[in-house]
Amino acid sequence: DYADRMAQASEENRARYERGEFVVEADDHEYQVIPSRWVNIANDRWREMDRELPGPPLNVAMTTMGVDVALGGKDRFLIAPRYDQWYAPLIVKPGKEIPNNPVAAGFVLTHVRDGAQVNIDMGGGYGSGVLDFLKGNEALSVMGFVPSGSSMGRSACGKYHFRNLRAEAYWRFREALDPDGQFRIALPPDPELKEELCATHRRELGPGGLIT
Repeated sequence: DYADRMAQASEENRARYERGEFVVEADDHEYQVIPSRWVNIANDRWREMDRELPGPPLNVAMTTMGVDVALGGKDRFLIAPRYDQWYAPLIVKPGKEIPNNPVAAGFVLTHVRDGAQVNIDMGGGYGSGVLDFLKGNEALSVMGFVPSGSSMGRSACGKYHFRNLRAEAYWRFREALDPDGQFRIALPPDPELKEELCATHRRELGPGGLIT
């Protein structure tokens, strides 16, 4: 099961034992889910594409949009548009400028394109009102993402399963960012986004290969 073990190993150990790069320094935490180097590679890919043609790739529709709701207060309302493997810069608005659910729903509708799937983060319960408003629009495809919900998924290698949907979502993005994988994710260079992506750590694998 060497290949399976390498699939969930840290980037530094993969570099050493899979590619023979023994000079690589261990900068990331041993159990960091998304390696910093992988985010850097996705950022470089985005910069290269942006130099050739700023904005979304030609003839590529917006496929999904992630929404993190904030109503009033100091939090920020975030929208993350995705065009297949190319991610647009985050759209950020101060929560104090989004006083209620109708305004929040209108803000989402302003930015959605091409019939993209809109995924509302339901963590903390703040997205429920916005979800209800958007579901009233029959032309829009919308769903609520509950991070604490049960996961029925398995890792790409088929060996590991997940404690909840949050763990699965992070691991799926790790798999998508893997430079040796099939995808070529392009992420906008955003220091805060990189910090948040790389801040999540998993625990040691539990019984039966449980990723938490």
